[in-house]
Amino acid sequence: MEERKPLEKVEDYIAQGDLYSAQNLLNMIDEESGKKQYLQSRVYKEKRWYNEQRKSLKAAVRAEPQNREYKKELTELLEFSKTSEYKKRYSAPQWVKRRDFVSIAVSIVMVVKKLCYIKTKFTKDSFRA
Repeated sequence: MEERKPLEKVEDYIAQGDLYSAQNLLNMIDEESGKKQYLQSRVYKEKRWYNEQRKSLKAAVRAEPQNREYKKELTELLEFSKTSEYKKRYSAPQWVKRRDFVSIAVSIVMVVKKLCYIKTKFTKDSFRA
């Protein structure tokens, strides 16, 4: 009986829904190929990690630009990312879209100052006793 290649085993694990074993085996495979990137994208797809899936599919297409299967999968993902279902479930919150990082930074600074004040007050009060 012929021993199956590691990437074939990964395909089997994905087909069985054993994403943990598929990911572990992918992590152990040193080869960097379009096939490995494609299989990684399938694991991400099953986990619904669409941004990671897109990155892996782009790497697969770069490695094997002639592969129609990889291109088709990437096109389908890009089309899915335009749907209202995707946007509703997987898009960034409004504050990230507005890039309102200044107000977030100010809020963080205020919280840190308050925590420092509480720590200082607690330390001073504990020495008075």
